[in-house]
Amino acid sequence: MVQYLKSVDVPEHRVILITPPPLCETAWEKECIMQGWKINRLNSVVGEYASVCLQVAQDCGTDVLDLWTMMQKDNEV
Repeated sequence: MVQYLKSVDVPEHRVILITPPPLCETAWEKECIMQGWKINRLNSVVGEYASVCLQVAQDCGTDVLDLWTMMQKDNEV
């Protein structure tokens, strides 16, 4: 995505990647149970996606908003 935006002349300072926010596993598990599913997402896996997003931003020289880390620190999950 970042390379495409650069290829169509979007300036780097206009590109901002955003990590996924943390997942509240207890709330998600309740939803899964209501739907008759096993829990199929974990916050630790979301954290891995967030980490890759941070690395991509660094590799591409773009800014990033790290919601996953910020919200973890605020104990919102």
